[in-house]
Amino acid sequence: MPEDRPQKYTAPALEKGLDILERLSLSETGLSLSEIARDLGRSVSEIFRMLVVLEQRATPRKAPIPTSTC
Repeated sequence: MPEDRPQKYTAPALEKGLDILERLSLSETGLSLSEIARDLGRSVSEIFRMLVVLEQRATPRKAPIPTSTC
């Protein structure tokens, strides 16, 4: 949102979700919960809850955890 205009309406949860998606889109390799929380100045539990809801809506998706073949 342009910084020169005052916000007429706010939707904090939507803004938080969009902040998370924006931050994830800037990463080529993905991010941990801790990294997202740190970068956005939020708690890990807050980011976790938001990501659970976003994942239920099919965006974003978790990367598969590599398994060892040893």
